[in-house]
Amino acid sequence: MIKNKEKIVQQAEIINEELTELVYQIQQLDAHEFDAFNNILNEIGLPDIQELEWQFGRLAEMADKVEIIEGYQVWIDCYKDLNIIINNKHKKISGDLDLENLFENIIYDIGENRQAAKNIFKWYFEQVY
Repeated sequence: MIKNKEKIVQQAEIINEELTELVYQIQQLDAHEFDAFNNILNEIGLPDIQELEWQFGRLAEMADKVEIIEGYQVWIDCYKDLNIIINNKHKKISGDLDLENLFENIIYDIGENRQAAKNIFKWYFEQVY
């Protein structure tokens, strides 16, 4: 369980919404005003506002999906694939596998920590089924 996960997601969503409004306001500027605003952004070192908007949207989405189980960072992507960070390496296990093969893949990737594999499998099953 990630501490304050709901608050982090909520704040990222608020920032994303505010940036969406800012992008809309920027789009209403005439060419000279737009150039002046972009010069300000460049001067203070901010990236493109639309890029920031997209990044905070992704942050909210990903933070909502990620979980920490037995020290492993895990999440399920839009294809129902199980993603695990193991020793700072990203492992993706296809959600198209039958449950037995999915569990065997988790055990294979994690190694000897069978309890962690069971807990990750249980979490995956609860999320997807």
